[in-house]
Amino acid sequence: MARPLDVAHSSTVPLTAVTARGDGLGALLLAAGEIEAEQLARAERVRNKIATPTWIGDVLVELGFVRRETLQEIFRRHGPQRLVGELLWQRGRIAVDVLERVLQDAERDRRPLVDRLLEQRVLPPGELVRTVCEAAGWPFVRVDPRMVDPKLLEGIALRYLLTRRVLPIAREQRRLSVASGRPWDPAQRRDMLQVFGVRELEVAGADPEAIADVLTRLGSGMLEDSGPRARLAPGEEGEGSDAHRARSSAAAGAQEGERVVALADAIVRRALEARASDIHIEPLHDRSRIRFRIDGVLQHHSDLPLELHRRLAARFKVLSGSDVCDRLRHQDGRMRLCYDGQELDVRVSFFVTVHGEAVVMRLLRKCETVPSLAQLGMAPAVQQRYLDEVLLPLQGVVIATGPTGSGKTTTLYSSLATLCDERLRIVTVEDPVEYQLPGVTQCQVSPRAGRTFASSLRAIVRQDPDVIVIGEVRDVETADTAIEAALTGHKVLTTLHTEDSVGGLVRLLNMDLEAFLVSSAIVGIVAQRLVRKVCAQCKAEIPVGERDLERLGLEADYFRGRRLVHGRGCAACDGTGYRGRVGLFELLVLNAPLRDAVLRKEQTHGLRRIGLEEAGLVTLLEDGIMKAVQGRTTLEEVLRRVPRTVRPRPLAVIERLAGFTT
Repeated sequence: MARPLDVAHSSTVPLTAVTARGDGLGALLLAAGEIEAEQLARAERVRNKIATPTWIGDVLVELGFVRRETLQEIFRRHGPQRLVGELLWQRGRIAVDVLERVLQDAERDRRPLVDRLLEQRVLPPGELVRTVCEAAGWPFVRVDPRMVDPKLLEGIALRYLLTRRVLPIAREQRRLSVASGRPWDPAQRRDMLQVFGVRELEVAGADPEAIADVLTRLGSGMLEDSGPRARLAPGEEGEGSDAHRARSSAAAGAQEGERVVALADAIVRRALEARASDIHIEPLHDRSRIRFRIDGVLQHHSDLPLELHRRLAARFKVLSGSDVCDRLRHQDGRMRLCYDGQELDVRVSFFVTVHGEAVVMRLLRKCETVPSLAQLGMAPAVQQRYLDEVLLPLQGVVIATGPTGSGKTTTLYSSLATLCDERLRIVTVEDPVEYQLPGVTQCQVSPRAGRTFASSLRAIVRQDPDVIVIGEVRDVETADTAIEAALTGHKVLTTLHTEDSVGGLVRLLNMDLEAFLVSSAIVGIVAQRLVRKVCAQCKAEIPVGERDLERLGLEADYFRGRRLVHGRGCAACDGTGYRGRVGLFELLVLNAPLRDAVLRKEQTHGLRRIGLEEAGLVTLLEDGIMKAVQGRTTLEEVLRRVPRTVRPRPLAVIERLAGFTT
């Protein structure tokens, strides 16, 4: 292993010199024998090709040259003194001249670099602590008064806690969990062991200003939060009977306290404030990790002591009607949620792991307004073709396809809102009903009551419908009934789970449906994805990265004269550079050449070729490239989300087919 440099020595060297002589992460990994010089050189070449600022450590992990755990071990040893500057600089979070000035100050005062960065507020304190914790693999917690047991503060001077920015959270026998604004300080750890009189200390990083705020509020007894509250209630269709719920509530009562109830409420409330679609509460070997899925991507929110995890899981089991006494089987439940005047349906899953039960909650918002087709983000020509050739003709099957969470249901509802007319009878069967549309007859699937998609569809055709909506084709019986309904003069809208539009056709043929029925009944398939939008508050232009061109298989002049954008990261987007999502669409209209190909049972590549050459197909990748050129998303986000089945055509061709103007 490389000999650790002392703080004074490592801080005297300007960043440019440190980088030039390799006195950073790369040098430490080389000295430890974790990577070869050729691997480091390649990682540097790749990093230089990436348009957005990227830490060399992230590139090494992506290339598979080093494990993330190895990086974290190196950073725990040397990060606060040496590597934090390189990390912040390479990620574009600090300018070179500012960092060199702070390095000189740290050397003069013989202080760790990270302490000087914190004191001089080069970055918001919470962001700095969180960045260091992430790189070192330390837990990071967003402190809240409701997670603190007030008894832990008894006998401890408030001034001591405020001065050192530490907050005790939970205690189990001789082990104490503490949030600290300086989790890298070993002297502080030793001091806390003596002050609190414990043998073991679990330290998590936290925003020092947030710690001070919580301590002040606890000291003054101001525990109530302002703002809307999240009111949780067991779901009307939760698992188990009333007697089962009563047993669950009684068993959980001993484990629940006012603090855990309030903490569960706070977690859900913060998820809603962050626009999250899912909440993940996962027990790890040393902590309970809380993550929110925001704009389709899991983001770390906070960590909690493992001692609180079982009680939190029990709380959500009670609310979702699950069996608190059973910790050996996977379980599912549901509950209703009222927040700021809005109702949500919450699906809860409990999954047994080696460290306890992982809890995942999906927040299904019962939206009051349905976005119009124009608001979905379809290209002008694609939207017009969808209306004229697919949606408005009142017969045939229309399929929205894509993975879970790609916006298929929203597309169906927007299509329904376009079709709504007093002269049409529209009947739906859904799981669940996410939007309630006036003038539309809607049915929710309930397997316990015998209302499946297939049985409901058979009943719908006897209701004299003009338009039928099936939430999802899950089996051959449903697909066969849907096609039969379309062939008898009904309009049918439904969804499938396939990679792209051509995959939707192939999926139906693989269900052993007659090719002539598929060819006759299907009028159009729209594949889609949701990608994150660049944050409007921190959007900045960037050159096209060589790395992105290589991954797309494009020449260097493909984007000639065009500039792309990325988000630098700000408070509005929580440092991610993205806020909100926009749809990518691929519309396959079944014209005569495609219907003939279906009858011949052409293979996937043959169907796709005909779609591109004779049916005006614009692929998901091509739509994503256009939206990146328009500054709505990034190439990196597009590459992360869409399949690369064919090479993109020239921009001029895509613009003509999609109806874009530049």
